[in-house]
Amino acid sequence: MMQVERLEEAGRDLILESTGVTLRLLGGGEIEGIARIPSRRPLWRLAGLPGPRSHWRIERTEPTVHLRRDGGLSAEWTEDGVLRLEGAAGARLSLDEGFRPRSVASARGRFTILDARGGVTVHPEADSAAGRAIWRAEAVFELGAGRTWIGTLPPRWPTLEHLDWSIAHEGRPHPFPDGAYPGESVIEEAAAHCQVFALHAYFWKAAPKDLRPRLGRYMWRRCSWLTPRHEPDDPDRFARLIEAVKRHGMKLVVYLSPYHCHAPSLEDEVHRVLDEYPVDGLYLDGVADSLPETYRIVRQIRAALGPDRLMYLNATDQPFGSATVICPYIDAWSDFVLRGDSGRGGWRRDRFLDFAVRGFGRSNAVSVWCHYGSWGGPIPWDRVPPQSDIEAALSHHVRLWRRSFWRGRAAKAAFDSVYFEELAECAARERREIEAKSAVAEH
Repeated sequence: MMQVERLEEAGRDLILESTGVTLRLLGGGEIEGIARIPSRRPLWRLAGLPGPRSHWRIERTEPTVHLRRDGGLSAEWTEDGVLRLEGAAGARLSLDEGFRPRSVASARGRFTILDARGGVTVHPEADSAAGRAIWRAEAVFELGAGRTWIGTLPPRWPTLEHLDWSIAHEGRPHPFPDGAYPGESVIEEAAAHCQVFALHAYFWKAAPKDLRPRLGRYMWRRCSWLTPRHEPDDPDRFARLIEAVKRHGMKLVVYLSPYHCHAPSLEDEVHRVLDEYPVDGLYLDGVADSLPETYRIVRQIRAALGPDRLMYLNATDQPFGSATVICPYIDAWSDFVLRGDSGRGGWRRDRFLDFAVRGFGRSNAVSVWCHYGSWGGPIPWDRVPPQSDIEAALSHHVRLWRRSFWRGRAAKAAFDSVYFEELAECAARERREIEAKSAVAEH
C-alpha cells in the first residue's frame, strides 16, 4: 500500500522518499516536505531547528527510519510520509508560497491544512498551548514541546478498484435475532448495487452484564460491542449469512471495535476473529483517544488483515475529539473511511463533506458519509438521503452507504435508481483523472 522507496545522501542533504512524499533534510538545517501525488509540488518548510547546522544521522531503518541530529533533535519517518519530530520546540513551519489553503481546521493546537489536491497536518501528540499558528501574509506554525507529527498529503494513490464500490451497512438490535442477522431478501437486494456488506455488532453474543452500563440509553441493550470475546449469538444463522453474502458476490466485513472491546489483548482477538470466521474484513467502530494509540492500532490491524482483506474505519472524531481535524495519514491505511456520526463540528454541509469527510486527494481511501448523524437536522435521523445530499456528496468525491431499513419503499427505490447511476459516472471520471495523472507522474 505504502512503502519507503529511497534513502539517499545528496551532498550535505539527506533525501527520504516514500510512495507519496519526499522529505529533504537540508545541510543548512531546514526540512522540506514535498508531495509526489498526483504530481511533485513543495508544500512546507521547517526552519529554526535547535542545535548546530549539522548532518542528520540515520540510526536505524527498521521498522521505521530513525534519525538524530546534534542539539538533542530526533525524528522518526514512516512509509506514509509522516515525520515525527522531538526536541524541535520553537521551530517554525511555513507553507510553500504555491500552496494556498482552502481549509484550516484546528483543535487544541493541532492543525489540518488542506486545498483541493492535498495538504499538510501539524499534530502535536499532546494538547498544545505553546504551539500556535500565524495566518497573515504567510502561514506559519510554531512547534511546541513534545513530539509533533507533520504529515504531507496524500500519502498514496487511490485504489482504482474501489472507486465505484458501495457499502450496504446492515444489522440492527430490533427485532432480535432477525434484525441482527439480515435475511436472504435483504442480502439479495443489497447485492444488486453493493460490493461490500458491513454487518453491525448486534449479531455477536451479548456482553457480560458486569460490562454493560447501569444507567442510560444502553442499560437494557445487549451491548455486543463491549464483549471481550466475539462469538456469534446464533452460529447457524451467521454461517447462512456468510454463505448468502458470498453467493451473491459481495465482501463481508464484520464489526469489531478497538475502542469498546474488552478483550485482554486486542491484537490476539483480531487474529482469532480473522482465523475462525471466513470474513473479508473488519468494520472498526472507534479506535482510541490519543494520536499514537490510534495510529498504532490501525497499523496493527492493517497488518493482521493483510493486503487483500478490507478495513472499514469509523473514527469520526478521533483521535482529537474533533469532527473536523482529521488525520488522513491514518485513514490512508484503510480501504473505506466512514465519517459524520459525531456531527459536523459546526461546519456547513459542503465544507464538512469537502474538508472533513472527503478522502479523494487527501488520504485517498474511499470516503463514506455517515448521513444520519450529520445530515443537518436537530436530531440524528437515519433516512433516505435526498437528491440534494446525493449531489453534494458525489460532487465532493464522497460516497453514501445503503441501508435496507430506511423507511419508505418508494424512497429507497428512487435512491437506488438515481444514486448508483450517478456514482458510476463519478467513479469513471475519478478513474480517468487518476490514470491520466499517474501516467504523467511516471514520466
